[in-house]
Amino acid sequence: MKQIIGILGGMGPRATVVFEQLLLNRFTGTDQDLPSIITINDGSIPDRSHYLLGKGADPLPQMVKNAEVLESAGSAFICVPCNTACAPQILLRLQRQIGIPVLSLPQEVSRYLQHTNATSIYLLATEGTVRLGVFQNALKQTNHKVVLPSRKLQASVDKVIRAIKENDFLTASLLGNDIKIDIIRSGCSIVLLGCTELPLVKNVLVPNNCTVIDTLEVLADACVGYTTKHVMENIS
Repeated sequence: MKQIIGILGGMGPRATVVFEQLLLNRFTGTDQDLPSIITINDGSIPDRSHYLLGKGADPLPQMVKNAEVLESAGSAFICVPCNTACAPQILLRLQRQIGIPVLSLPQEVSRYLQHTNATSIYLLATEGTVRLGVFQNALKQTNHKVVLPSRKLQASVDKVIRAIKENDFLTASLLGNDIKIDIIRSGCSIVLLGCTELPLVKNVLVPNNCTVIDTLEVLADACVGYTTKHVMENIS
């Protein structure tokens, strides 16, 4: 039986579209050979960072509603192409209310980084993700030092993310130069793009000599691995 991948998207909508294309690019064959993908691209879900910082509505009710649609449609598992939505304060509650697996993006990134030799990683993410230590906690087992932007520069990172959500890539590019300079000064050789909007402007954010960890790519690989594993289990 063909696997159905459920994408709980809309956080943000443009990143969701990019993610689905990345996922499809990992499979080969005819149309009939590809896995079935059901995507809900719902931009009305309340802002996850605002919620984590105590400034906005809880996104969980809308996320649960959409996840239940994916589950009832036959999805084998659900992936969430949004790092902030995968903060434990949100994701653990979602997982408890859904009867199929919901992948944790920070955990998948942690697994990926276990195979890298670099000691320091520069993290770019929303203020909510940074303030609550989502990646700092997930990466404790990998023994990587996580380097963060200054508070002033973090405000610029959030402005870049907001600009991308508003389809204002010119503003995002202009703000990206100061961030790139700070990455160079940090001496980090790896930059973790811990918000799924940031890969859309990674060329203006990340110095050429740095390795980019694109969380959309990591999640797409995790989906392929999960799909392949369950296909083999069904065969056996």
